[in-house]
Amino acid sequence: MDEALDQYQAWLLGVRGLSLNSVKAYTSDLTKLRHWGAEQGHERVNDFQTNDLRDFLGAESRTGLAPRTMARLVVSLRRFFAHCLDQGWRNDDPAEVLDVPKVPRSLPKALTQPDILKLLRSAARAESPEEIRNLAMVELAYAGGLRVSELLSLTPQCVDLDRGVCRVHGKGSKERLVPIGLPAIDALRIYLASARPTLASRHAGRAAPRLFLNRYGRALSRQRFWQVLQDLALTAGLPPLSPHQLRHSFATHVLERGADLRVLQAMLGHAEIGTTQIYTAVDRGALRDMHARFHPRQRKVNSRGDV
Repeated sequence: MDEALDQYQAWLLGVRGLSLNSVKAYTSDLTKLRHWGAEQGHERVNDFQTNDLRDFLGAESRTGLAPRTMARLVVSLRRFFAHCLDQGWRNDDPAEVLDVPKVPRSLPKALTQPDILKLLRSAARAESPEEIRNLAMVELAYAGGLRVSELLSLTPQCVDLDRGVCRVHGKGSKERLVPIGLPAIDALRIYLASARPTLASRHAGRAAPRLFLNRYGRALSRQRFWQVLQDLALTAGLPPLSPHQLRHSFATHVLERGADLRVLQAMLGHAEIGTTQIYTAVDRGALRDMHARFHPRQRKVNSRGDV
């Protein structure tokens, strides 16, 4: 089974173009199956039958895995054995009949628009190079709805301030152009003109090529960005905040203001529209207001009660 797993991993990376983290998650699930199978005397891909896979899933479930993890485990098995069938390594697909557990989809936790303004005003009190950098990071993350990995992997060449766009490398090395707006452009201009050169000069050798640098001229880490957000949220009087909440807030707010779902999908870099649709469950009050403003049967009533 080892050879099949190696070839499958290479196919996920090279042909499917999945991110390294996604490939690691899938192959980690399949490695569990390989170890379990070895204990049962199953060494080859053809040794596994449907009942074996159900026994394996039962054993994993008894370890207390979360429903979402169990669902991913089933998906990993189904995709792997479907690939084995496609490649001619098997004549049947024992995982085809496995049901994927339903996982309730929780709504992302988004900040309100007033809370976002509080956060940005907290960051706007920028004097030191690090504080100027922090403002640019928060403005850009919220303006573009970027994942933290996307934000911190940017280089100065990725931002075109004249055109107002940012070139982002997302999951699976997929590239997209994201509009970023004037506040983020202004914050980035100041950062690039003064703060970043200062931070870069603190490195004894050559500074990191990343857009956002730490106080030593090295690439800023995810942990440090998380801490920056905690400090800014505390100053703004907000509860603890995660980097991904900025992305959730961006998506929720642009939908509340009437953005098209397909456009939002492109800006977020989602491969499937279903991933974007979770943001359609926006505030009910915002939906009522939008209905009242745009539905043709929602006519204004004047002061005399006439339509």
